[in-house]
Amino acid sequence: MSITFISAGAGSGKTTRLMEIIADAIDRGIPPERIVATTFTVKAAEELKIRLQQKFLKAGEFQKASASSAIMVGTINSVCAKILSLFAFEAGMSPRLSVLDEEGSRFFLRKVIESTISDDEMLEFDQLERRFGIFKQDKSQWQDQVRSIIDTARSSAIGTEKFPAMAQKNADTLLHCIGVPLVDYDQAMIDLLDDAIPAMEAGQKQKMQKNTQAYLDVCKQLHDGLKRRNDSWDLWLKLESMSAGKNCDEWPDRVKELAASWKTHTRFHRNVRRYLDRVFTTASRAMANYDEEKKASGFLDFADQESKLYDLLKRDDVRARLAERMDLLVVDEFQDTSPIQLALFVSLSLLAKQTWWVGDVKQSIYGFRGSDSALMEGVLREFQKRGTQIEILGKSYRSRPSLVNWTNALFVPAFANELSADRVKLHPVRDEIPGPSVMHMILEGTNKETQTGQLTGGIIELYESGREVFDKDTRVLRRIRWGDIAVLARSHTDISELTEACKLAGIPLRSSGNGLLATPEAHLVLAALRRLYDQSDTLASAEILGLTEGLTPEDWLEERLEEQKTSAGTKNNLWRCEGHDKNPVLGALEELRPLANLLGPSALLDAVIARCGFDSYLLAWTPNERRVRERLANLEAVRGMVRQYEESAPEGTCNLAGLILWLSDQTNKADTLPESSQDGLSVITWHKAKGLEWPVVILHGSWKDWHDVAWNSIRALKDSPLDLEKPLEGSWIRFWPWPFGEMKTLGSVDVLVDPDVAELTQRGVKEELRLVYVGVTRARDLLVVVTTKKSPNNTSTKSQNLLSNPRPGQTSILLPDGSTVPYECVTPKAPQPKARVADTQTITWFDTDYHPADYPNARLVPSEAEAGTPHIADLVPTPTHAGTIVTITPTLKRTVKGDIRELGKQYHAAFAFFANNEEYTGKHPFSEEIRTVVLAMIATLKNMWPKSVFHTELSVQSLLDGRYIDARLDLLVETEAGFYIVDHKLSEKPASNPDETIAQHATQLSLYQAAVNAQAEKSVLGLWIALPQDGMLVEAIYAKPPAKRG
Repeated sequence: MSITFISAGAGSGKTTRLMEIIADAIDRGIPPERIVATTFTVKAAEELKIRLQQKFLKAGEFQKASASSAIMVGTINSVCAKILSLFAFEAGMSPRLSVLDEEGSRFFLRKVIESTISDDEMLEFDQLERRFGIFKQDKSQWQDQVRSIIDTARSSAIGTEKFPAMAQKNADTLLHCIGVPLVDYDQAMIDLLDDAIPAMEAGQKQKMQKNTQAYLDVCKQLHDGLKRRNDSWDLWLKLESMSAGKNCDEWPDRVKELAASWKTHTRFHRNVRRYLDRVFTTASRAMANYDEEKKASGFLDFADQESKLYDLLKRDDVRARLAERMDLLVVDEFQDTSPIQLALFVSLSLLAKQTWWVGDVKQSIYGFRGSDSALMEGVLREFQKRGTQIEILGKSYRSRPSLVNWTNALFVPAFANELSADRVKLHPVRDEIPGPSVMHMILEGTNKETQTGQLTGGIIELYESGREVFDKDTRVLRRIRWGDIAVLARSHTDISELTEACKLAGIPLRSSGNGLLATPEAHLVLAALRRLYDQSDTLASAEILGLTEGLTPEDWLEERLEEQKTSAGTKNNLWRCEGHDKNPVLGALEELRPLANLLGPSALLDAVIARCGFDSYLLAWTPNERRVRERLANLEAVRGMVRQYEESAPEGTCNLAGLILWLSDQTNKADTLPESSQDGLSVITWHKAKGLEWPVVILHGSWKDWHDVAWNSIRALKDSPLDLEKPLEGSWIRFWPWPFGEMKTLGSVDVLVDPDVAELTQRGVKEELRLVYVGVTRARDLLVVVTTKKSPNNTSTKSQNLLSNPRPGQTSILLPDGSTVPYECVTPKAPQPKARVADTQTITWFDTDYHPADYPNARLVPSEAEAGTPHIADLVPTPTHAGTIVTITPTLKRTVKGDIRELGKQYHAAFAFFANNEEYTGKHPFSEEIRTVVLAMIATLKNMWPKSVFHTELSVQSLLDGRYIDARLDLLVETEAGFYIVDHKLSEKPASNPDETIAQHATQLSLYQAAVNAQAEKSVLGLWIALPQDGMLVEAIYAKPPAKRG
């Protein structure tokens, strides 16, 4: 046995070294079929195989290139499958068993968990979660916790027979930190609040104080909960930690003192013990049922493969045969493995004649996903005692020298307690390039929304700066592109908020994280599938009508209720599927219904998309080409998800009902939006960035609080010394549920007195340090660290302190070795919003709002600006009189006084709807008179500007003399030469004089023109007012034409 560890820092040429190890073994005569290599991802395995073959082909060694395909290389799960197939008889299994992938396994397990518990047990879980304040978060947690316990047990080879003892151990250790159960304080608290609440209310009447009112509200909530026997423990904790004013005498202090007694409350102790018992008991039963269901269906999952091979390697005959055929074992990214995978590598390493473990302990960041850094470090120490060698890859091929030096200065001292300097420090290979390599971006906003806006502004400034980056392919400097920039965010919530802000700012995105199933196109697909499955699903039908005809909830509900009055029996299920008001999609779904149980999910979805004409609706929703491409790509990604389901679903569940359930389970989990093929900004989490690199990396959220591992963290720990031959022995699952809802801290309770919490906390600090290292080392040319004015100074790691230390005014950073790092510190502003079709409102083909309202005084709203508005004439020139007048028939009749605003809403909405759907003949919410007048107006306008593009209800925002113009254009006509603005006007009285009409609306028109000219590449060529009640289109003319741009 010969084992060598390779310490491969970020960008140090790890893949090249892996290829050299395997190629050297083949050159030394080791048969490729006697080589085993495991990688962390399928992509890494493919890259290794391709690069190995290319190496031999370039050297003209064609036989070796061909023979290299015999190497057993792949992820740990694929290697497990190959070894198990060799020993299928010994394992007592068929070599042809089907294997569930990770998503298929999760879906299957979820169904098993749901079927494991009875209605009474479900009710008890709900009651306990209510006590723990979880109901306030509108999401049950026990199912995820049960699933996590099962996953942890299986990844650490922990049997269900240990579950009862683990439940008790967790309850004992948790409650030991809290207190000893003494008394049930419920009645005492009720009696106290009976007197305290009226007293505090009286004090508030004499002198109102906000903090007293807040305290009083919580008192009332707890009092009501205790009376109803459904109070939650977060209310007790709030009353202990909050403070009231001095207008209520001693009552708040008395309540505060009694509230603190939750620690010794017998019911609190009972609730905690019962919850842990229920979670572990349910996990035990579900785990057993899951195994039975898989066995009955003839399936294995990845964890089964690992477990069976782990057991198989305990047999002497199997170990002997494997030792005979395994000359070389190469393990890539060993630091990211689960405990059972690490145990497998240990067992295989003891059998192979030569073993190489390649990885970087500084990049072990997946503790939340089951990897055990403490176990990994223990295994390394044990191997080192046996004479294991360590090889260090000490060169950085990724980053520029100044960035490498800054990273060294940052992390050599940070990792000093764990690693020697030579295992951290890298020596740069690249040449230096001009410009700063480190930048601090300070967000001065006081709330998250403002800060996100400033960050997008900083991104735009960075792109528009024209700075140069080093192109890896051409080996020369070139101007920065959007695709060169990546923003690393701490959470999926941060990603969602940032991507939305980027879209509003006009920043192209390459990937937007999760959220595919929340897009309108995915909603339409899901609604169609639900309607196809259940003909009586009125909500699915209503969603289809809203997305294809623009019906509001009020409209379709009224229509549906009316239809039910006049129809009977099964006829109700054919609402809008036939007759004069037939909806094309609902009608097509009825034609497809006979195929619902005959076609597989993928074929059925393809038929739905084609027969219902979804692509035409996507085109109608969005006139912008880029957005249309995105929507079509999203539709294709949904098809990809369905194909994934079809490939992984267990037998008996691969049907329409199973597909709908599976898709509902994927929301915000595996519904990743597709990457754009166009140049765009990448927005990704810190964890997902591992293994990737970009010329420019923006680290966002480094100041945020790290995850508290003491609570709601399900981890495997060991209660016995490590035995290299039995590395998993003594493992147990630690889980403390958080019983205080949205509260963040316990205040008076110090859980660090528990040794397991202290150990996990230390692990958490180390893992966060490693995560910071991963984030910093993704950058090749420029690292941008985002910080806020309120970033904490008492951060948990040395790295965070360094990251959050901006240096305004400096152009370089002096490092301890005397070298300098080019530096810049910026304070970005929120970007000026770009002109765009408003697509973040209710998903319809048109926006029913007449005009925006309630804007700050610092904004100019053209629709509210009247003739002669002060200072406007100083900002922009205004039209003075009417020019060309075009007659239009028919005209829209004037209604009685008081109805003009409602008529205006209907007309504007109808124009927006029919402007891009002239041929539409289906049901719509407009009167025939409005439809006729609108179509006549559209025909006239298109005759005036043939081959033009109509942009309706367009939001345009721009800056004018320090103030924003918030413009909502009824119609922007885009021609090849430029733009024409058309504004619809309805009034109670006829327009007596065209010149007076222009004068009345001149300010509004001039602001519209200024807003468009400030944003668009083309100029506004003309201004028109449409008067449908008077049958006129009136051109607005300037006494002196405004200066043209450029």
